[in-house]
Amino acid sequence: MIDYAKIVTAADKFNQAKDARLSYVDGEFARAATALTAGYPEAERLTWPVQQQEALAWAADAGAPTPYLDGLAAARGITAAEMRQKTLDQTQLFMVASQQLVGTRQRLRDLVYVAQTPEDLDAIVWPTQQDDPPAE
Repeated sequence: MIDYAKIVTAADKFNQAKDARLSYVDGEFARAATALTAGYPEAERLTWPVQQQEALAWAADAGAPTPYLDGLAAARGITAAEMRQKTLDQTQLFMVASQQLVGTRQRLRDLVYVAQTPEDLDAIVWPTQQDDPPAE
């Protein structure tokens, strides 16, 4: 008797290939995101939302309070204004870089979802990828 539950169809294989390509895209995103934050200890990264919030509030209203940034400035030995500007500059650079990464991940995942052939999947590669993607 044939156990039809164990038969792997072409559709099953293609869906597995799609899952593998999604994992590849997510892995490349994670690699690029890790590179973006390399060199910063986790404890410092945990403060980024507060720093970002204060820097953006200050950019919108120069009178906005920035107690965390002011404390960083004092510890760093620079003026509060210098710290606010440095943080705003870094916040804006990070936002530009991260939006490119997130947008690229989302675009590639969208392409995987609509792929119709194995060749379609093979064409979906992370744009900075130097090597061929892993074989499915």
